[in-house]
Amino acid sequence: YKIIKDTEIGIIKYKRIGDLTAEELTKAVTDPVVRDVGQTDNQTRYISNYELFNEKSAAAPFSEDKRSHNGVDLYKVGYYIKNKGKKDLVTGLLAVPVGIDSKALPLLSWQHGTTFTANEAPSGIMKDDELQAKPVGSVYEGQVRSTETLFNVQRFAGNGYVVAAADYNGLGDSKTPQYFFVDKPTTKATTGMIDAAKAILQKLGLTTIGLYLNGWSQGAGSTLFLERNQEDKGNPITKAAHSSVTNLPVAVSYWFNEFDGDPLWLTTCIPMVIGGYQEYYDIHGLMERAIKPEYLRTAERIYEGRINWDKVGAPRNPGEGLLGLPKTGKELLNAKFLRDFNEGKGEFYKRIQENDIFTEKFTHPSRFYYGGEDYAIAPGATEEAVEFYAPMATGVLVGDQATHRSNFLGSLYGSALNPQDDIYTWFAKS
Repeated sequence: YKIIKDTEIGIIKYKRIGDLTAEELTKAVTDPVVRDVGQTDNQTRYISNYELFNEKSAAAPFSEDKRSHNGVDLYKVGYYIKNKGKKDLVTGLLAVPVGIDSKALPLLSWQHGTTFTANEAPSGIMKDDELQAKPVGSVYEGQVRSTETLFNVQRFAGNGYVVAAADYNGLGDSKTPQYFFVDKPTTKATTGMIDAAKAILQKLGLTTIGLYLNGWSQGAGSTLFLERNQEDKGNPITKAAHSSVTNLPVAVSYWFNEFDGDPLWLTTCIPMVIGGYQEYYDIHGLMERAIKPEYLRTAERIYEGRINWDKVGAPRNPGEGLLGLPKTGKELLNAKFLRDFNEGKGEFYKRIQENDIFTEKFTHPSRFYYGGEDYAIAPGATEEAVEFYAPMATGVLVGDQATHRSNFLGSLYGSALNPQDDIYTWFAKS
């Protein structure tokens, strides 16, 4: 690692972990390298990372005008933030365009969605100059780790933007628990990554023009946390985009009560939010009070990052979710805990309300992308966000059949409805 001392956030360390040419970036997105587990015949076939995310073909097919036009150098970054009186290491990814004439480049802060294991965070995308992928024999073997980050690097860093992406606490090289969807530690991680990126860019002889934000799912919430922080500090944001946005109190109520089991993986997010709030706010015994005894150990292992997700397959029985968990929050949670939450009682409910995102208006343009079949978030959540942040916010429907994944993909590359309406194109407009 190279070390930068005496910065506003203390010591920053960084090392170059590899590079990708413009052609390699595009091929990483479009080459058929992912084993398709959804085929209906017995023939093994491979699809691209792009096709894997383009569920129900809601996003536009990848087109020539979406290719990368420059290469990138990738750096793993480490910096320190203070949480609960202790200094925590946070890592992240910095993608720097190469072959660009200008020394002043736009900066994109990318906030990733939920991930359960450390090496699925942005900094895990490359090691020893090789893109990291799920191993042979795993579900979706060949899929690039932190695929969502790959898409942002290809789309933005491959077309002239610096991309800075924090891993968050508990991911990458961080040794703390994940503070899942908690404002203060998440925002310290994202603002720290922006500050670290600017310090490293200065060492590289580069400066930034404008600050652009993008986030998906949990990362859309992290982006809203970040926006609030930057506006409070008087730091201008050029534009901000969010796909599959969800306000935490609304999301948790939906996951606990109305969610009906599609997508299957969503009940695995419930231990993440309960565990994160137990750890950050020192709510002793919260997990045990919340999760039914027969599912408690699995829930704890999910939160502790002790599941080998490469080996997790489809449920054994039609009525099950992943890892033998039930398909819905109502089946996963103890009745008293759920009743108390719904009646607005208890420390957990109080802390969830404290992390409400929709609390103040913003003065910069923002977009909210949503899909008609994105059942990972509460119905109407995006429309609620647009209404709250009006008139600076605009809602964009990717498609009536857009799922959680294809809504995100369509936000970056254009929808099947409108292939030229995407975040990159909107950012480029004055």
